[in-house]
Amino acid sequence: MPLGNFCTIKEKQRIRLHPVGKDVDDRRKKQVKQDAISITHEIMKVKSLKTMFRRMDELVLKRCWLGSYWGLCVQHGKVDIFKVLFLCLFFIKG
Repeated sequence: MPLGNFCTIKEKQRIRLHPVGKDVDDRRKKQVKQDAISITHEIMKVKSLKTMFRRMDELVLKRCWLGSYWGLCVQHGKVDIFKVLFLCLFFIKG
């Protein structure tokens, strides 16, 4: 067998026809396909986590906003305005 990556045509045919080589190629193809599927699943998990954290951030911001405005409404005696703001924030989607 020649040195390096250089093979004669007969050697290439012998390697190609060898059943073990074909079996190894099939296993590699299956492994690559399984890896691609698992990577896709991981990407979907990351995207769903990002969405969940974004929603949590929005909720925290709403609570902070409500807390600060609650204090102002109580201080100025405008609790009715706060009730309307609360309903707008939590029950109207948009």
